[in-house]
Amino acid sequence: FTLSANEAKPKQNTHTHTNVRSLFFWRTMKCTLFAAVSVAMFCLLSTAAVTVLAQENHQFVPQLSVPASENAAEPASATVAAADVAPAKVLSALSQDRQTVEELASLWEDELSGPMPEHLMRISHSVLQGELADSQEASAVRERLLSLPLVFDHHRTSSEIDAYLSSRQIDWLREQGFLVSEVPSTNDNEESTTSTSTSSYSEYLRSVSFSGYHNYEQLTSALQELASQHSQVARLTSVGNSVQGRKLWALEISRNPGVREPEPYFKYVGNMHGDEVVGRENCLRFAAHLLERYAAGDPEVVELVNTVSVWVLPSMNPDGFELRQRANRNRFDLNRNFPDRFDLGTSPRQPETQAIMDWVSAYPFVLSANFHGGSQVANYPFDGNRERRSGRYEASPDDALFRRLALVYSNAHRTMHDSREFAQGITNGADWYVLYGGMQDWNYIHRQCLELTIELTNTKWPSASTLAQHWEDNREAMLAYLRMVKTGAYGFVTYTEEQQQSKSTTASASSAASSSSSASSASSSSLPAEAKIIALEQLDSGELRAIDHLVYSTALFGDYYRLLPVGTFTLRATFRGQTIEQQNIRIDEQNTRVRVDFHFGN
Repeated sequence: FTLSANEAKPKQNTHTHTNVRSLFFWRTMKCTLFAAVSVAMFCLLSTAAVTVLAQENHQFVPQLSVPASENAAEPASATVAAADVAPAKVLSALSQDRQTVEELASLWEDELSGPMPEHLMRISHSVLQGELADSQEASAVRERLLSLPLVFDHHRTSSEIDAYLSSRQIDWLREQGFLVSEVPSTNDNEESTTSTSTSSYSEYLRSVSFSGYHNYEQLTSALQELASQHSQVARLTSVGNSVQGRKLWALEISRNPGVREPEPYFKYVGNMHGDEVVGRENCLRFAAHLLERYAAGDPEVVELVNTVSVWVLPSMNPDGFELRQRANRNRFDLNRNFPDRFDLGTSPRQPETQAIMDWVSAYPFVLSANFHGGSQVANYPFDGNRERRSGRYEASPDDALFRRLALVYSNAHRTMHDSREFAQGITNGADWYVLYGGMQDWNYIHRQCLELTIELTNTKWPSASTLAQHWEDNREAMLAYLRMVKTGAYGFVTYTEEQQQSKSTTASASSAASSSSSASSASSSSLPAEAKIIALEQLDSGELRAIDHLVYSTALFGDYYRLLPVGTFTLRATFRGQTIEQQNIRIDEQNTRVRVDFHFGN
């Protein structure tokens, strides 16, 4: 059975082929349409989900579109033109809320509560450096940067800030689009072999010469010599030891050194950070200056030494100085290691910190300053705020007084008051950058001692050849600040022996004008009273506003010292449930001191 040639060839059916092609076309169109609709629905649902997350949970923070730096040593190579940064994307990436800041603080707990991070880095952002530097986007970037829980250092401008960072913090910042580079050296030491144009600060410290600075042994010898030559008014003592066993030397300069007397106590502390060294040398020069002028019979210095107990501690961190590093031997930043009102300082407590705490607790210090380097400004409390955000002013109850004290130092300094960075050469701590566990806030809150942090030089470790000039720049300021311990109101609080035996005793006050007695000359029936003293400021309306900060009269003599700003005040003393008020106490611009005594009893 075979087919012929004509039978084997099928006939063409034009109508059937046309129907098949049409059916195939419509089925293809339906599939394409279905796929397009599916993609569109998926995009809409995804966008809605992201919006819900961003609005309700605040957890979705898109990354900045700025590429991170690949080379920390060359920040310029990582800079992106502002025009390349989409403002909408920048603002979207900065939609970080308080919970995120707290999460970061928890994530970086080791960096914030233990040994300090090892890398001193400079942080910036391309938006802060280009055409958008004054824009809303730039403001948002600054706000976010200042809100990050980092260990900030002194340098801060509108476009950059320095901080001590760990490797993982550096990585996180770069992932967020920030530019992170090593802080360049500010080396002006002609003896250094490192080029200032390429060296980092850590490299500079390794190469800088000690020539002209006193190392630990030399500082010890110099202080011992001063104490020996002026033994009638000077006494050298150690307030404790460093991690490596070095003494924390303090030189007491007073009419009767080693003897407690009814007089205000004052202190200068230097070299809290081991690589900030001008304060160390200035403290030594200041002690020598006071003793030399006292021996020469300078009337002002003689009066100060005879009526004030002056303490000078040149080096709080001798190990850090010898190691040429900011932290102590255990790599703890001592200015983050004190008890803090927000409980955010580092732990455990370091030997140097505990030594200072014990020393300050043993004496009724009234006024103090601790010296740092890396900027030039008089910094006053508070250093921290509850929001953990830098750039937000945190006023203490004595804000007006602290501003006055800071201005006294700044105005007496040769150049500080002319600062271009800080108005009048002063700043509130938190308004500059926040820190926690600081020494000045601890002094004020826990020991009723008013303390400033004085930044002396933009260069932390300048050339030894500049030390004489730095001393001259600060000499009058150090004396002017010391004089402030003898301003405001002072006096004695006493009570009679009968007060302990009778419940019907009365309270009376003796005014400054009518009082001529003191604790040392009081009758045998009068005893010193350890009373609470609170100041109330008289406002323009005539109302009184209590300054929420107590001072105490001493149990040994009953003497108290309440520094005050210019104005009119009422002083209120409270002892064993009784209260006495003294009104219309006027503090003038001339820093005239007013004596106000209180006596409880018949």
